[in-house]
Amino acid sequence: MFVASKLLWFLASLDNLLLLLAALGAALLWTRWSRWGRRCVGFALAGLLILAVLPVGQALMSPLEERFPRPVEMPAEVEGIIVLGGYQDLLVFENRGQPELTAAADRLVAFVELARRYPHAKLVVSGGSGMLLRQDLKESDVTRAALACLGFDDSRVIYEEISRTTHENAMVSRPSQDGLWLLVTSASHMPRAVGVFRAQDWRVLPYPVDYRTVAGMVWEFPFQTGQRLALVSAAMREWVGLVVYRLIGRSDALFPAAQSLEP
Repeated sequence: MFVASKLLWFLASLDNLLLLLAALGAALLWTRWSRWGRRCVGFALAGLLILAVLPVGQALMSPLEERFPRPVEMPAEVEGIIVLGGYQDLLVFENRGQPELTAAADRLVAFVELARRYPHAKLVVSGGSGMLLRQDLKESDVTRAALACLGFDDSRVIYEEISRTTHENAMVSRPSQDGLWLLVTSASHMPRAVGVFRAQDWRVLPYPVDYRTVAGMVWEFPFQTGQRLALVSAAMREWVGLVVYRLIGRSDALFPAAQSLEP
C-alpha cells in the first residue's frame, strides 16, 4: 500500500503530469503519430501558461487551509501533543550532518511552543521515513538534532519511528487512554489528518500551521511558475488523498469539518 501511495502521489503531481505529457508529445513527433505529439506538447504548454498566469494553486489550497482555523481559546489542559513528520530533509541531514528542515518547519516550532505551554502533556513526534528507497533514514533523528540545537529538553518526547503515512501516524501512535490531544500539522494537510485520526477514535484539537496562502483570493505577480506549480501539486496531493482515504475507509468523512470536543 505504501508503494502504491507513492505512485499515486507522483501521478497526482501536476508538474509531473505536464512533464510526462510534454515528453510523450516530443517522442510522438518523430513517429507517424506526430499530430498527437503536437497536441500533447500544446496541451502541456497551455497548462503551464495557465498556471503561470492564473492563481489556480491558491484557489485549490485556500479551502484546505481554511477548513480548520487555529483555536481562538486554548484548553486549560490537554492529554498530549502530537506533531506529524514531513518537515525534515533526510538526505541533506545524512550528507551534511546537521538538521535540515523544509518549508513545513513551522510544525516543529509550534510543537516546541505548545510543549512549553503544557508542561505536563505527553509529547509525540510521529513519523518514520516517507522515502520509498531509504527506509533506514528516520525523521526522528533530524528532530532530535533540531531540538538539541534549540536547547529543548526532549526527555518527555516519545519518538514514533515506524509510520510512513498519515494513516500509520494515527494507527501506530494511538494512545491507550482517552483524552484531548493537540494535532499539529500543516494547514493544508489538516483535513486529511483529522479524518484519519477521528477514524482511529482520537479526540483531537487541530492546531494548523505552515500556511501557504493568505485569507481570500489575492492576485499575485504572474509567471512565478515554480511557486505556483508547487502550490498546485501540494493542493492536488491533499484533494486526491481525501478522496482515496475516504474510498478505502481510512477517513471518517470526505472533507472533515470542525466538531464539538465534548466527550
